[in-house]
Amino acid sequence: KKGYINEPGYARDDQYYVLNLDTLAAEPLELPEDVDNPIISWFGGSTLSIIHESQPIGGINFSTLDVNGMNTQLILAGQFSSVQSFQDGLLVFRSDNETYDTILQMTDLSGSPLTESTLPEPCSPVKVTDEAIIVNCETESLILDSDLAAQSFGDPIFLLSGSPDGAQWVRVNRSGQTTLLDSSFASPQPIELEGAALEVRWLPDSSAFLYRTLGKLYLYDLAGGESTLLLESALLGDYANINAAWITI
Repeated sequence: KKGYINEPGYARDDQYYVLNLDTLAAEPLELPEDVDNPIISWFGGSTLSIIHESQPIGGINFSTLDVNGMNTQLILAGQFSSVQSFQDGLLVFRSDNETYDTILQMTDLSGSPLTESTLPEPCSPVKVTDEAIIVNCETESLILDSDLAAQSFGDPIFLLSGSPDGAQWVRVNRSGQTTLLDSSFASPQPIELEGAALEVRWLPDSSAFLYRTLGKLYLYDLAGGESTLLLESALLGDYANINAAWITI
């Protein structure tokens, strides 16, 4: 929990707590001394991840904290553009400010390097699974395996959305072309939508998906391969999301 003082021109981190839902006891977290506007999230079990200083892209210094003993371990020192769990370790993205290369690194959970690869242009992660890493670069998208070997994945991606059952993915590139992929991001099948999708929301049974274009909402049925217009609204602009939840009637 993060507290703010609501006065003009004044904002500060007040205190972060871990709340026990059984006893309703709140215990303050003991954060590293260099923490400044941190990002804190669950890392698994009783462990939290801490980005010490958040940046517009990524952050500076990454630690884990065991809430049982309040023990903190510094995992990554310095600046990075992204860090996330990958297989049994971490996947780290860094940018070279002089060459604009992207440096990818796999580490173990203590931060020790395992594998490293360099991409010769600015790239950022789109989706990371246990088997594949999808990244967007300036001129194309790439798919990397667990050894960080890269292959072209087509034009840069605007949207990539997986079905709830994990069997299929909808990929929309920056030109608005839409492709259906299997669970391993292979076997691409082009599909025709009624305009470039700005957002995709799968049905819970993975049989179809909603997609939003500028001012319209459609349902695309996978079996029939057809789109049905559900509604039109000026509120479905180029920035608003669907703001909907599935219910059972």
